[in-house]
Amino acid sequence: MKGLSRLGFHSEKYNMDLSGIVAELMGIPEIEMSWNWFYIYMDFLKKAGEYKTIDEGKNLLTLAETCYKQLTTCAQAEKENKKETSRAKS
Repeated sequence: MKGLSRLGFHSEKYNMDLSGIVAELMGIPEIEMSWNWFYIYMDFLKKAGEYKTIDEGKNLLTLAETCYKQLTTCAQAEKENKKETSRAKS
């Protein structure tokens, strides 16, 4: 967002919502993204904003890996919940 400010854009008026792209790359259709998944994504995005980007962002790698693991765990739990719900309806 700081880059947007440097270009003369007010970052509070613009955002780069990449959550749909991240979900797609993880194999999660955007329509299946849960609010829990989205909140985890947004929490890590906020944390990433607190880091100074150095060495082409390599200092964010550990944070990104942790985020990925939590998003994957959330997606798997959501999938299991859907399976259990559909079994219960049968």
